[in-house]
Amino acid sequence: SFDGKYLLMRCSSKESSEVHYVDLRPGDNEEYENDNDDTVASGIKGKPDGKNKELVCIAKRQPKVLYRVTHCRGYWLVQTNIGNLPNLSLKSCRVGETGMEHWKDVFVVDISSG
Repeated sequence: SFDGKYLLMRCSSKESSEVHYVDLRPGDNEEYENDNDDTVASGIKGKPDGKNKELVCIAKRQPKVLYRVTHCRGYWLVQTNIGNLPNLSLKSCRVGETGMEHWKDVFVVDISSG
């Protein structure tokens, strides 16, 4: 991620995608729920703590669903075509919430009303 807190791994094809992440911050990392600092790190904060860190899947691959994510203040911002949209929509969820059912609309444009 741009703030250096997470390493993102994206697996995708032309029709579907899946993103996994590893938390790069040292320690227990329980503070991600209150992670709302206004600064952008210029790299990884702290030193590795030697603990094994596992890849966490943000949302499992679904047919015909593409998505990509970025981290912002304890949330994943998700650009996706979920819902058969012609363009990407912007959704968000808290870091640690896995699965598309947690994604909430950030901004919706209704182009059908003219």
